[in-house]
Amino acid sequence: MNSKATVFVVDDDHPVRDSLTLLLEQEEFTVETFDSAEGFLAACRSMPRSCAIVDIRMPGMDGMQLQAELSQRGILLPIIFLTGHGD
Repeated sequence: MNSKATVFVVDDDHPVRDSLTLLLEQEEFTVETFDSAEGFLAACRSMPRSCAIVDIRMPGMDGMQLQAELSQRGILLPIIFLTGHGD
């Protein structure tokens, strides 16, 4: 079993995913990336010592909708939201 904390990065912007992955792996986190909320939901599993960094604005399901769906499924996962938009 992997004892490292896992961070799920959910963002439609490839360079953002790559940058966050590099930063987090340098701090010895295990990182799994997804280019959409739907892709994350398809692979999502409850894991101890995990959290998600989620873009608020994405095509299809946005970050807030993802949070609502996780809650509805009973998946209590800490989420850090990020956005490149000032509004």
